[in-house]
Amino acid sequence: MPDDAEDVRMVTSMARFDRDLTLVDFGADWAKIISRVAKIPIDRIARGVSLPNVLGGEGRKWIERYRDALDGQSDYSRVALRGEAGGGPLGATATSWDLYALPLTLDERVVGVVELAVRADRTVEAAILASLPDMCFVLSYDGIVAGCHGSSLPEIFGGPDKLIGRPFAEIAPESERRRIRAALDEVARGAPAGNEGGRAGGGDSKIETAASLEFVVGRGASAQVFEARFAPLPSGGTIVVVRDVTEAKRALAIQSGQNRFLELLAKGGAFEETLTSLIRILEEQSPGMSGLILLLDADGRRLRIGASATLPREYVDSLDGLAIGPAVGSCGTAAFTGERVITLDIMTDRRWDGLRDLAAKYGLRACWSQPVVDDDGEVMGTFAMYYRTPRAPLAVELKAIETAARLVRVAIEQRHAREEVEAAYEQLERRIEERTREIERRRRVAEGLREILGSLNSAKPLEDILDLILEQAEEFLGAEAGALYRLDSSGNTLDVAAARGLAEASCGPIEVGEGVVGWAVMARRPVVVSGVGASGGSQTHQPPASRTPQGRGRVGRVSAAGRAQPGARLDRSQWDELPDWAMGRFRSLMAVPLVGKDRVYGVIALCFSESRGFSHEELKLAMSFGDQAALAIENAELRAKAEESAAAAERSRLARDLHDAVTQTLFSASLIAEVLPRLWRQNEEEGLRRLDELRRLTRGALAEMRSLLLELRPATLMEVGLEELLRQLAEAMTGRAGIPVHVELDGASCAGTCALPPQARVGLYRIAQESLSNVVKHSGAREAWVSLTCSGNQSEAMQIQLRVRDNGRGFDQDVVSPEHLGLRIMQERAAAIGARIWVDSGTGRGTEIVVAWSGLRGGEGS
Repeated sequence: MPDDAEDVRMVTSMARFDRDLTLVDFGADWAKIISRVAKIPIDRIARGVSLPNVLGGEGRKWIERYRDALDGQSDYSRVALRGEAGGGPLGATATSWDLYALPLTLDERVVGVVELAVRADRTVEAAILASLPDMCFVLSYDGIVAGCHGSSLPEIFGGPDKLIGRPFAEIAPESERRRIRAALDEVARGAPAGNEGGRAGGGDSKIETAASLEFVVGRGASAQVFEARFAPLPSGGTIVVVRDVTEAKRALAIQSGQNRFLELLAKGGAFEETLTSLIRILEEQSPGMSGLILLLDADGRRLRIGASATLPREYVDSLDGLAIGPAVGSCGTAAFTGERVITLDIMTDRRWDGLRDLAAKYGLRACWSQPVVDDDGEVMGTFAMYYRTPRAPLAVELKAIETAARLVRVAIEQRHAREEVEAAYEQLERRIEERTREIERRRRVAEGLREILGSLNSAKPLEDILDLILEQAEEFLGAEAGALYRLDSSGNTLDVAAARGLAEASCGPIEVGEGVVGWAVMARRPVVVSGVGASGGSQTHQPPASRTPQGRGRVGRVSAAGRAQPGARLDRSQWDELPDWAMGRFRSLMAVPLVGKDRVYGVIALCFSESRGFSHEELKLAMSFGDQAALAIENAELRAKAEESAAAAERSRLARDLHDAVTQTLFSASLIAEVLPRLWRQNEEEGLRRLDELRRLTRGALAEMRSLLLELRPATLMEVGLEELLRQLAEAMTGRAGIPVHVELDGASCAGTCALPPQARVGLYRIAQESLSNVVKHSGAREAWVSLTCSGNQSEAMQIQLRVRDNGRGFDQDVVSPEHLGLRIMQERAAAIGARIWVDSGTGRGTEIVVAWSGLRGGEGS
């Protein structure tokens, strides 16, 4: 400190205004400053006058400062007043004042403005610099450090011996130097040498508002935030005050995070979880405190548990249903009176007479309770802070409990509003859909994918499915045209399978690795080509020697999804070439390979008339369409293999049936035919019997061949009448097994008048076929009967009843499960055509199967 420190003087003056900017009180020095700044006589400044009326046009910017303070914004300005030698009033001395306009608050409301004017001599400024923890730099007119001070200088920037003589901008972090130079230039422009013209009206005053900025030193957890304030020096140059605001920033960030967290909880979380989260946050900020929220029930007489975190569960449960009153602990009393209740020591406070033993049991000694009230002053509940030692609250703790009560109120009101929110949900959803395109787009994408999935699970031809996938990809990605290529069996060539917005004939084959489309297949990842035909591109490609560039487009940017960097260049010069059909029409192309189960099936190429990029989400959507196309091709190949296997199996079955039935029958017939002439000569009666047997065998073989032909041509089953099908089936069974099967028809012909629907006709035939097969295999019957009854009326309704019975051994239905004897299959066939089926059988009395179908002529059954 200088030797003349004892002569240090600091002069202050203050003024106070109400919300209307009416002058309530002021000091003489402040009045002198304002009179000179606003250029008004000093006698016009008096208590009770309205500043906007007094200051006039010259003081307009001062009025704006005060109004900003009424909005809660503090302001700092420096005023330099000229002395007599500098052109000021007669007898005036040159002085410099720092003015601070601050909001004046009462109960968190701004009720006015207070302005503090501070004047200090040079010795005072030196003393202040020596005593404050801030770092101060005095800079010459060209930004060179002329002096510096601060206890933290060495560890942040280095000692004065390393700083003096260096440009100030160079000692700051490199990332901040441009901003610091800009701040110095701003201060220099605002205070040119020899010019004291002030922004508040000129004349004999000058208001200099310091420029400021923030910068960070260090990284991660050790990073420090500093605020630098720049102000011009009267003699030229700049003074820079650097303050460590790390803790203030952290406190602000913590508070902001808490506010956001509480707001999210109040708006979206479950009610009890929201209240519990509030308590936990406050308990973290106040070590040793345990919070409790109690809610007033509907009748307004008792308190119910809202939430707690660290209080003993037994104690909290004991308070559930607590009746409120003038002396019922802290919470019951606060809820009754509607006022805050502070209990410094539970053991001595008379309001705890009825609850003291309960609190003492759990070691609770102090309790402060704040009522939760609504806008009308009605009590909604209480928020309490418990401590295990007697104590009085600090001002910050009272502020915290008030804030907590307000947040509890928000949560309660939110819960009350939920019914209204739920009732208005449909309207809100419509508004969101109208205002949010993204939501609508995603919904449409989901519907498109569902449509594709439905097609994949259908029997549609592969060409239709691929065309649908290409159509959806173009629609949802905004493409003007596109083509879908399939990889041929050689794995070297891509052939077009679908095209939209293009002439399919113009989409010729593409070799794998050729251009952007061929490379996407080879690389097995999406490729985007953008900027075709753009001028001023940063890349210039020379056409490869082995290819002719005519008809090919060059790109401005090529990127492989997931790897690309802006402006990145691929390794091969041909990978950025567009197909011939895309040249001249499109400026961007996206190629997405069709990959499934580690195999490439082809590629989708989408074209865009404008140069554009694609988001990660759009690339993922395009890849999903590629996956669907790959799955469709894979399913088609599997279906073809399955059909081929089924055809081979059917041929094997028919061969077995020919061998087991027709071949053996014809062999038996040929033997009889060979011996028949000799038998006829020896015994005419035996010859006649053999002749009849020969007729039966040949008719059976003929019927069996007809049945096999029906199996080879299933469409014939829908063309032939049901009665004819049943006759052929009966004859085939008779010829095969030697069991007479009698066919009985009653009512109109099922191929004529009844017009039985084809699906129902086939279903009934299959049930009869399975039934007769069971007769041959399991019944041991001597005879079997198939009867068909068909009836109808003039209202187009018709009823069909099919019966198959035998005189065999039968079976016990309680013992034989439906899976045996093909019963389950017959039930499924009946259900498929809308028919009902009954099975009647018993040991020793044969079996009868009855199927009933009813419906309209040519319609489905019911």
